[in-house]
Amino acid sequence: MTQNSAESDTEIDLAKLFKEFHAARGQKDDVNWVETAAGRLMLDDVKISVAKQALVDLLPVLKDAQEPAEELFGDPKIWAKEQQEHWQQSGTPTQDRYHLFSFKQFTQTICISAVLLCMLVTIVALIDDGWTTELSWAMFGLPLIIPAISMGIRQFWNLAVRRFSRLKAMLWTATAFAAAAIALAGLAIALPGSPGTASALWYLAPVPMYALFYYLIEKFSKRNSLAPRSTTSKTEVPSHEEWIRQLQENLRLRDDISDRRIRVIVEDTRAFAVDAEASLPTEFGTPESYAASFAPNTSFRARREALGWTVGSVLIALLLLVSIDNAQSLFSWQSVVFAALLVGAICYAVQGWRKSCRN
Repeated sequence: MTQNSAESDTEIDLAKLFKEFHAARGQKDDVNWVETAAGRLMLDDVKISVAKQALVDLLPVLKDAQEPAEELFGDPKIWAKEQQEHWQQSGTPTQDRYHLFSFKQFTQTICISAVLLCMLVTIVALIDDGWTTELSWAMFGLPLIIPAISMGIRQFWNLAVRRFSRLKAMLWTATAFAAAAIALAGLAIALPGSPGTASALWYLAPVPMYALFYYLIEKFSKRNSLAPRSTTSKTEVPSHEEWIRQLQENLRLRDDISDRRIRVIVEDTRAFAVDAEASLPTEFGTPESYAASFAPNTSFRARREALGWTVGSVLIALLLLVSIDNAQSLFSWQSVVFAALLVGAICYAVQGWRKSCRN
């Protein structure tokens, strides 16, 4: 495979990429190298397409030299760090945070989650009550409602963070979450009671419907992808205010720059453009490339992650206390699950705070 081949112009599956590295010399060490390098890039939130292309570009060198990847490119983790520094200096957008879901991704994720939750509800009912249980209308609806609300809140946040500062985006998302919680509570009140006593396996009844919906969405999306599309396109130069808006959006999407620094960058960019009496695209290029040119603030990102895990630990601890109070016992399957989640969240929080101090 060469760099100019048609295959390199598309996103190659990572598993296939690893096979390509193995085929270059037939050595497992090369596969270990590319797996470590790819893993490091993934952990640093580099776009999969960008990471793949960077690794694909190494294949011709590896094939021609017939030397171990470690000797040609150095330590894979150091290579990954140097590659990110190169992208930052050249203004290459590499981050893919706050990804907006397409209709297909949104609906199919809900369907898959609903199927898994239906299975979980059935297992819990079998453990608690055996084969025969008093069915609940709420338990029929929750497997669909919970993932729908979760996906909706996540999509809402991904949209809000593009338009507002993080504080405003958090407030708007919290408002949306509160509204969803109130609606869910109202639905639970409106659907009390039970359809009767029957087998717990009835909780699996909606699964075929979710599977059918998933299949129809897949067929619909394939048909749309095969439909002819117009090949004509116009490249429009964004206005001054539109360019600034896109710059703010791309800076927020990086998630490693504070709102205060974003304001400073935008103000300095405006002032420079006024003094130079030149257009922003002429001076700085595209908003995406200019936003990518700023060095990452790893300490800021680590603090944000640590704070998120800390807040999550507090919420899980509250849920643990509620489950213990409801069960009137320290040992129930709910309390064991929440306790395990709490330990994991605390470990991630401690790790985050330590990382923020090191940076």
